[in-house]
Order: sequence, then C-alpha cells, then structure tokens
Amino acid sequence: MRSSDIRFAEFIFIIALLMAIVSLAINMILPAFQDITQTFHINDNKTHFTVSILYLGLGCSQLIYGPLSDSFGRKRVMTIGFAFFLFGCYISYITTSFSFLILGQLIQGVGMGAPRALNLAIVRDRFNGNKMAKAMSFIMVIYIFAPMIAPVLGKAIIAYYNWRAIYIAFFAISTFSILLFLYRMPETLDKGNRTKLNYINIKNALLYILSNKSSLVYIIILGMYSGIFISYLNLSQAIFEVKYSLGKSYPLVFATLATSIGIASLINGRAVVRLGMTNIVHYAITVSLILSVVYLLSLHYTHNYLDIFMLFMFLQLACYGFLISNLSTLAIQPLGHVAGMGASIIGALSTIISVPISILIGLCTHNTLPPLIIGFLGVSILSITILHYINKKQTIKTAYGKR
Repeated sequence: MRSSDIRFAEFIFIIALLMAIVSLAINMILPAFQDITQTFHINDNKTHFTVSILYLGLGCSQLIYGPLSDSFGRKRVMTIGFAFFLFGCYISYITTSFSFLILGQLIQGVGMGAPRALNLAIVRDRFNGNKMAKAMSFIMVIYIFAPMIAPVLGKAIIAYYNWRAIYIAFFAISTFSILLFLYRMPETLDKGNRTKLNYINIKNALLYILSNKSSLVYIIILGMYSGIFISYLNLSQAIFEVKYSLGKSYPLVFATLATSIGIASLINGRAVVRLGMTNIVHYAITVSLILSVVYLLSLHYTHNYLDIFMLFMFLQLACYGFLISNLSTLAIQPLGHVAGMGASIIGALSTIISVPISILIGLCTHNTLPPLIIGFLGVSILSITILHYINKKQTIKTAYGKR
C-alpha cells in the first residue's frame, strides 16, 4: 500500500491513536499515585518519578529510532518500539518493588520513543508547511481525548480491580493499535529515499540539525513548555485531591481542563493557514506570560480559589495546545530530507530539557501552586527573550544583506 492510498481521515486517526498510547501511559497512572505510595511504603516525592522517568526513557530512545527508521522504514521500527513498551508493562505489572516499577516505567518510555518520534516523521513524509501544521492540529484534537479520559479510566480500573490492572489495559490497547497500524498504514518512506545506517550519515545529519538555529530555538521552547506541562501532570493529584479536597472529582476536573488543549488544537487547524505558525507561537507565549503575571498578582486577593485556578489552567493549557503542534512543525520544517533523524532530535532534546524542569518543580511538594505558576512565568519570559533575540539577529542579517 502506498502512502497516497490511505484516506486523510484514516491517516489522521491512526497517527492520533499511536500518539494517544503515549498520553495514556502517562496519564492513566496519575490516579494510582496514592495506591503506589501505600503499596511500596514510599514517600510521595518518589511516586512522582514514575512519570518523569518514563519521559526520560521516551526522550533518550528517540535518538535511536529516528536513524533506524531512516534506514529501515517507519513500520518496522515502530513495531520494535511497541515490543519494548509491552515488555515494560509486563515488568511494572509483576513487580514487587518500587525500583522495578521505575525500571518498567523506563522501558515503557524507551518503547514509547518510537511513536513519539516516528509519528512526526510519518506526517512530515506526507505533508509540508502549513498543511503539515493543519494535519498535526487535527491529530491533536483526537489525541487530546486521551488525557481527558485517561485519569477517569485509570480511576475506574483502580476502583474495580487495582493499580496493577492499568498495565493490562495498556497491553490490550497498545496491541490493538500496533496491529491496526501494521495492517492499514502504508510505509511512508520509500526505499529510494532511505539512508544507509552508518556513523558518517548519522553524524552529518546530527550536525546539520544542530547547526540549524531556527530548529534549535523551537526545540528549546518546546522542551521548556513540555517541562511545565509534565510538572502539572505530576502535581495534579496533589493539587486537586489534597489541596482543593476534590477527592473522586479529580479525574473529571482534570478531563475538563484537558479539553482546552483540544479546543486550541481545533482552532489552530483552521487558523494556522491564515495567521501562520510563527505568529500563533508568538501570540500564545505572550498570552501565557500575561496569564502568569496576573495570576501571581491575584494570589494576594483570591486565597487560591479553585475556580480562579481552573480558569488560569484552562487558558494556560489552551496556550500549550497552540504551541505544541506549531513548535514541532516549525522545528522539523527545514529537516525534510532527514525527517526521521530530525524527529528524533526534536523529541529527544525537548524531552531531555523538560525532565529536569519537571523534577525540580515536583520536588517542591510542600507548596504546589507557586512553583508551578512561577514555572509558567519563567518559561514564557525565556521563550519571548529567545525569540526576540533570534528575530533581531535575522532582521540585522537581512538588512546587512540588502546593502
């Protein structure tokens, strides 16, 4: 089956489903934090590492999957990634110690590096420019349902069975997804466009990507915002169940807030053709900065009211929804001839940047809100500063070239 044989809607659905597995692996485990803490008799701070360690494995492994897929094709390498994920689920399911649970999470992350990196490469194989951003936005609309339903589904599984049964659900869903991918998705990288896997090709591709300043800027910004988003995921149970005493309502509140990312992605799919990716990125970061400043100032008067915090997070997550697809597209846009390697570098660097940020904020569990809000503020200030510096240099270079 050729890449042109699959319908657009089916293509979008399959890619979104594979991306959703990553989100499910991260978000379904969140309601189980308290049960995991009690099972292994550990401190709450350690439980948060289950998500951060998964992200670490996810980030580092993408450096491997990209070059492999450029040489052997996307489908074969995707299958290898899912095999690792299933093995990690098995370890986490049977473990009797927290150390082996962390090992299982790490292996799951290594497996999920395949869909995280290759999905972007597969989309880049087929689309380009604003059309790619539009496709990514529609993928994100479907993908966002995963974090919406994941905590609810995780909570239901824990209520009727136990937290270990979550990994059985992972096993079933991921098996269905990879079989659908193998049966319906064509190989998007023709043999004639594949590169030979050797040190020189990998080094040249890596140097080309790292020398592309515009790609690096967008990767860094994507990594910083992803770090704050992971922090929010890690702290969400502590914020809603403990700080605001929502109890069983936590998954519903979490799902409600997650809809903002889907709404933003849907709007972005239509707006990106008119406004352009770069403008939308600037607007979203500016709004994120303003929201952070206003909310920090309001803490003196609102006493951390739940409705005010929910409004703040709804709008911040909407900004994240606008940023994630556009930043990913802008980063990989100049790297079409090394899309697999490019997707790997983007995923790996952005994740490696995000993990230390999430761990640092996650350690500040004695007071969950201020570190999270300050994180949003700091990331938005840094992002605007970087973009302003790059734009200024480009303007000077353009002006100098016209002389």
